[in-house]
Amino acid sequence: MVRKPKHFGRWIAIGVAIGLVASAAAWAGKPDKPGGGGGGGGQTAPYTIVAFRAPAPPTDFESHDSHVWDLNELGDAVGVEEFRRELANGSHQTVRWALHVDMATGTYTQLQDCHTAMGVNNLSQIVGRRVSSAHFVPAFWKAPGAAPVDLPLVAGHTEGWASGINDAGMIVGISDGESVIWRVFVDQDAVAVDGPLPLPPLDGHVAVWGSDIDELMDGSFQVSGYSRGENGVYENEAVVWTLGINDDGTLATPGLPVGVGTLGLSDPSESYANAINIVGDVCGQSDWMPFVAPAGQTAQPMPVPRNTAFGTAFDINNFGEIVGRLDLVDKRGLWVAPCACLWKDGDVIDLETQIDRKSGWDQLWGASVINDAGIIAGYGRFDVDPRGFLLIPTQP
Repeated sequence: MVRKPKHFGRWIAIGVAIGLVASAAAWAGKPDKPGGGGGGGGQTAPYTIVAFRAPAPPTDFESHDSHVWDLNELGDAVGVEEFRRELANGSHQTVRWALHVDMATGTYTQLQDCHTAMGVNNLSQIVGRRVSSAHFVPAFWKAPGAAPVDLPLVAGHTEGWASGINDAGMIVGISDGESVIWRVFVDQDAVAVDGPLPLPPLDGHVAVWGSDIDELMDGSFQVSGYSRGENGVYENEAVVWTLGINDDGTLATPGLPVGVGTLGLSDPSESYANAINIVGDVCGQSDWMPFVAPAGQTAQPMPVPRNTAFGTAFDINNFGEIVGRLDLVDKRGLWVAPCACLWKDGDVIDLETQIDRKSGWDQLWGASVINDAGIIAGYGRFDVDPRGFLLIPTQP
């Protein structure tokens, strides 16, 4: 599976809006706590938690924060870590590393000339962005130790990024705010690129955002995202594009996307698709609540505690397991804390209850990626906040 940008910036808007609507939320407990969670009473916790943190920071620097952007089926992860040191004048100097970690060996590799590593496939090919002439440009790395290959922008555009890649080399990304698709062809000596191919909006809409891309099967693949109406945010609708390839392997012109609807919890109502799995199931956020749209169906609400003020589903694996974040309120309607959650077998599970209580982690704020082995990436508070983490199941 492939992942992509999960609308982390939207949580800024959520924080502003909490004071407006939290008082209307009813009280209930936190998400379900399955038996054996937390590693208490001599029981093994369901997950081992591993911090996303380079073993050797730059000389005289200390780690300031980190974030995991993507995870492949091998458990290898890509993300970023920032380091700071205090200068004599009281200001700070910051160094940013884009990183790949090989889970089999625990080896961290700093990517060459990379600002943010945003996607990784099962061949350890990586996409993201680098800085060129004060602009972000989309780039591809054929291996963690390889030099970047810039991906072309739409004519007249100046910046963008690449956010997800599948095993066949299809890449989803952005060119000056316009969602596009590339395909890379890799041999030992060279990388050839087809694209960029813009994704079309729904009829009557003006722009789109592609969030995730699934694998190439039987000559086609799908991309999830949303389509934006002329009047902006309240006309957004989660959509799915189905794309094909030509006989020579290049990208075929896509048709219009298919909307998955909204939950209808507000008027007007909106939705955003954050991820899609190989069978076409989509998850995301609608009217500030998480939704899932099984393949060929419209958006359906996901179970949440009654004291949920806001929530989103960030990723879905090929078994239909979903991860995300919920923001909860107390009996007085006051915001309590974000909660990293897993939806599995019809239950919503607070992942903070699934790790050893003596792990040193204060809070798990959100879960952003899950692979088919059940490994989960997210972010929380540990030695610094936010600190990216990987949750490794202790049982097969």
